[in-house]
Amino acid sequence: MKTTLYSLIFLVMTGLTATSAEAKKDAEQPKTEAAERKSRPSEPVYDLEFPGGTLAQFIDAVHGQSGEKPNVLIPTEGLSLAVPKLELRAVTTANVMESLGYLLIEEYGYAFRRMGAGWVLTSRPDRRKAQAFYVGHLLGKFKIQDITTAIETTWRPSSKSPKPELKFHEDTQLLIAYADPSLIEVVTNVLDQLQQAVGTKIAASPEPKAVPAKK
Repeated sequence: MKTTLYSLIFLVMTGLTATSAEAKKDAEQPKTEAAERKSRPSEPVYDLEFPGGTLAQFIDAVHGQSGEKPNVLIPTEGLSLAVPKLELRAVTTANVMESLGYLLIEEYGYAFRRMGAGWVLTSRPDRRKAQAFYVGHLLGKFKIQDITTAIETTWRPSSKSPKPELKFHEDTQLLIAYADPSLIEVVTNVLDQLQQAVGTKIAASPEPKAVPAKK
């Protein structure tokens, strides 16, 4: 009987000890995670003043004013992109890169994307397409250089990367445009205007009619 009683007491005590250990483990778990988060270094907060320059110079400025060199992957052609004057207050490097990304996507079609602990400069997909226009009927009045200059001047205000291209094939008198669909539409509009100018010129200068001689 005593043996049975001791066995029951031992089992109860063992159960209580196990339950207490599990409860202690559960209670300590949040503290461990909180302590781990606290031990992680937080991003520095700083003021950034950049007078304007290239993207490479901008990254150097972030390094100088934050005290940490940002982990960035930039294609060679992206290093020379122009960055305007910026003044930012109480920002982290993540804030800076996100803000810069908005500027670059609007101006050049580039943006920074967060990849793990770093940033990668990526370009928007190339949506350019090729389309040929016959311009032989315009060359009696305009030089091909005049036509391409008119198109490129119209393109300039809305031109974005990747850069649109124009090529003239002399043998077939085809003007080939390789550009974003919206800029292809601009080519069509410019050529239509030039065609109207040629048509107006012809209408204003009709061929003189022969006058029969008087008998």
